[in-house]
Amino acid sequence: MLAITIVGLFLIPTCVACGVRRHRQQSGFKAIIDTEFDDYLQELLHEQPDIRSEWNLERNMIKIQREIGCGEFGRIELAEFRRGKATCLVAVKSLISGRCLPVSYRDFCHEILCLKRLHGHPNIINFLGIVISGDPKYIIVEYAARGDLLSYVQAFRNQGVTFREEKRLVRMATDITFALQHMDMERFIHRDLACRNVLIMEDYIAKIGDFGLSRDIYETGRYWKNPWSQCQGPLPFKWMPPEFMTQGIFETKGDIWSYGVMLWEITTLGETPFSNVPAHMMVSLLLDGKRLPQPENCTDNLYAIMRKCWQSQPEDRPNAQDLTNELKDLFTKEKKFFKTVVPDALGVD
Repeated sequence: MLAITIVGLFLIPTCVACGVRRHRQQSGFKAIIDTEFDDYLQELLHEQPDIRSEWNLERNMIKIQREIGCGEFGRIELAEFRRGKATCLVAVKSLISGRCLPVSYRDFCHEILCLKRLHGHPNIINFLGIVISGDPKYIIVEYAARGDLLSYVQAFRNQGVTFREEKRLVRMATDITFALQHMDMERFIHRDLACRNVLIMEDYIAKIGDFGLSRDIYETGRYWKNPWSQCQGPLPFKWMPPEFMTQGIFETKGDIWSYGVMLWEITTLGETPFSNVPAHMMVSLLLDGKRLPQPENCTDNLYAIMRKCWQSQPEDRPNAQDLTNELKDLFTKEKKFFKTVVPDALGVD
């Protein structure tokens, strides 16, 4: 059932993808697959009937403007959302009809459930609703005007980080610990926490923004197929804890491991972790005690926080509240993430 799939998105061996080769050999492949998508949606609506009654939007409320991201199976578009006389910009996620694998449909429905469940927290992207009448089906979320955190930090590679921007990055990193605290209270596990999945609003508030579709839409070079099952989509091994790779276990403290990698991404201005290590070698590397090195411009105390996130035993890692406190304490004492920063322009706050 879909309600179970939330708890174990990557671990439930539903094997829905195992029949794809057979489907591809049949005529009318597109119709068969689209029917399968409808089956997923109907199961979702059966399990969560309030989605149809409270979150179902009319297609004429959405006016697509342009594409802002596209993958093999899905896309995300900027659109104008009109409700009554009020209008605003939104992001619209959809799947490309006739191309998708069943795991793509599962991810689509999983994202709806996650966004609905976590709706309302200031550091989780705001869910506005879905459009399920007609095609394509849409997931509607608020638009993050400043894009994703990975692109944001990579933009500083040439000019460097200023004092003002460093302060913003500290706040963004803390924003995500607030989101993790909420997710922990909701007994929710993300499994794909990374800079690419953190979105930045107009006022520089950071929000966790993707719960399933990002593996296709946003990034094609950072995910690898799970070696244990062909029934699962590609996974971000270089952000995942060793207990997942060895035992298939991913619990709350797995997100803490990924958060440490996210801090590493920030302080390297968006480098790829273990960029020269093949995905299949990650298990032996981590079990040998190897960890990401301290970035050249990263303070010792911030790197110490990362290392705490990368403890081999999950119970030895900090929780989200611990991380919030440690980041606040770090900035109170050192007032910086980076050893050196670029002075702000004169007259700029």
